[in-house]
Amino acid sequence: MRIIILPVFLLTTCWLLFTGCYKDKGNYQYHDINKITTGLTDSTITVFQFDTLHINTSVLQTIPDAAGLSYEWVMYPDNGVPLTRRTLDTTRNLNALISEGPGAYVLNLFITDKKTGVTTTKKLSIRVVSALNEGWLVLEDGNTNADVSIITPVDSVFHHIYSKANPKLPLPAGTHHVYVTNRRGAQNIYFLSPLSGTQVDYSTFMAFASFKDWFFIAPAPKPQIYMTFNGGEAMINDGKPYGLSVMVPPPYKFSLAPVGNYYMAPFDMSSIFGPTLYDTISQRFLGQDPYSFDLIDFSNAQPGDAFNMNNVGKHLQYAEGGPRSDQTYCLFRNNKNDSLFIYSFSNAGPYSTPTAVDTVSTAPGMSTAGIFRMSALLPHLYYASGNKLYLYDILAGKARLVYSFAAGTDVRCMKLLTSDYRTLAVATSESGEGKVYYFPIAATGDFQGNTYSKVFGGFGKINDIAYKKAP
Repeated sequence: MRIIILPVFLLTTCWLLFTGCYKDKGNYQYHDINKITTGLTDSTITVFQFDTLHINTSVLQTIPDAAGLSYEWVMYPDNGVPLTRRTLDTTRNLNALISEGPGAYVLNLFITDKKTGVTTTKKLSIRVVSALNEGWLVLEDGNTNADVSIITPVDSVFHHIYSKANPKLPLPAGTHHVYVTNRRGAQNIYFLSPLSGTQVDYSTFMAFASFKDWFFIAPAPKPQIYMTFNGGEAMINDGKPYGLSVMVPPPYKFSLAPVGNYYMAPFDMSSIFGPTLYDTISQRFLGQDPYSFDLIDFSNAQPGDAFNMNNVGKHLQYAEGGPRSDQTYCLFRNNKNDSLFIYSFSNAGPYSTPTAVDTVSTAPGMSTAGIFRMSALLPHLYYASGNKLYLYDILAGKARLVYSFAAGTDVRCMKLLTSDYRTLAVATSESGEGKVYYFPIAATGDFQGNTYSKVFGGFGKINDIAYKKAP
């Protein structure tokens, strides 16, 4: 066995080192650091591309120091992999031009204590949108031609965007409908006029197609409504339904209308099974095959049905889908024009099932009303009579007044905001000025606070409005 003998001086050195470390335990001094908080919230900030983003923030410190703080605002795409980062500003209050394209971004504010070097981070969500990317399209009628404006999600209004994009191709006077649709992920915008139609690019609003371009063989133009459903699209032109299938290779164009003696009411009752139509001549419902485009009788009628879809015998005043995606509500008046009825059916194309017939009893002004909108939350029908808005509770069989505009106000149209169906947008004409009101809908169907939340003016005579979502 080998015995290793360490020199005395080495043992002494090890002992001194050990005792020195031992004595050093607990010999630290702890100091509170400067804790920094900001007045920024976690809500998403929406800004237009090429607009200037201003953010003012208050900063609170627990132990301020004369050395001060440094600031850095850094923005990058919210896509999980921030490959590009840009410093927007190095001051406490941000003031920067946003050149990033439309999309979702993260904005970090880094606040560094210059004395300690400790950095506090505040993360914000930024949504960059194009000025024409999203908002309510407002179709206005002028003396010689129509035009379009847009109300953006941040409440800015851009007037006459169509005429600015198409100075040599005016939109015809009397243009009555605007539709925003999606076909295989591509957004399409259509304008229907009394004797024509116009299609514009979803981002620039430059016109690139007209009514005749939508058909293999175009009929005499008299477009009334445009419908979309699962796997196809349809248009009613002069009472005839023209079908288009997107289940086949392009070009996507409307086919010929079915042969026959009929005139379809211009109301959208389409479902995932295709269009459901109402013939005003025979006064009955008909389906349309979404592939062959043939008209189909409702052949599954049963003796116990609420009504016979093949033989209604009444005038259709309005029709629209309700709070259930498969449920459609129809407002009828009898041929003597002295009674109103609400018919409802479970919409499954030619296999639809009638569910109820209710006689309308207490509904002031409904018989002469022309502006209606079904709720998507409850079985309620909103309608306008003169300067008043009413809510007709279908289950209760009664209407109640929900809002009164100033005397002389003409209600032009009503649409629901489809993101949550809890805002009713109402377009009016008041003393020659077009206005758009936002009415937030409460759980009861009434308007929150019994009034509107926002109003936008400065429009011409409004013929239609439609919400354009970001593509």
